[in-house]
Amino acid sequence: MAKVFGNLSIVRKTIASINTTSNLTKDKIRLEEENLKLLSRIAELEYVQSENVFLKNIIKISDTNKSEFILGNIYTWTLGPNGYTVLLNKGSRSGVAEGDIAITGERVLVGVVSEVQNNFSKILPVTDPKFKATARIVGLDTSGIVTGALREGLHFELIIQEDQITEGDMVVTSGNDIFPDSLVIGKVNQIKSTEGQIFKEVILEPSMAKSILDSVLILKP
Repeated sequence: MAKVFGNLSIVRKTIASINTTSNLTKDKIRLEEENLKLLSRIAELEYVQSENVFLKNIIKISDTNKSEFILGNIYTWTLGPNGYTVLLNKGSRSGVAEGDIAITGERVLVGVVSEVQNNFSKILPVTDPKFKATARIVGLDTSGIVTGALREGLHFELIIQEDQITEGDMVVTSGNDIFPDSLVIGKVNQIKSTEGQIFKEVILEPSMAKSILDSVLILKP
């Protein structure tokens, strides 16, 4: 009998242990679910805060730029053999047209609309070799033409040896083409001067690199 009672005691302890483990598992699952809900809520608040900042920037842009604009989002940004494929979630039904200009809420130039379908559009980004824009150094008389250079970033061309330019200088649009004046393009990252050459070789770090897959404004030129 003692052996039987001993076995029953072991069974009871085993069952109690299983129940405890089961309860701990349930508690763990419940905590994980609560953490996921909390994480989702935090992400939602971050999104709302980001949207509020974006909307405030839009208000500032509308005050300084009287042209029409359309809100959109970039949902694809890939680099292939023929350059970048950048897709916008707005098309002709939303009023987007070829030649429209894509910028961020901080007035950073993203690119220009190159192709339009009913519900989406393709953007030619500033880093694509087919992209060109007249540009200038902020606070200086130095100006030239910015062209895309894929992974290298951007080239700032037609900068002669006598032109004043240093690493860290900010480059913006000059307003001498389809782009409005003072849109941020990038920062001077590298300067090479070769004896006997008329022009310096200037490489820019594009500012729009931080805005990939984000909200953009589409401006009418």
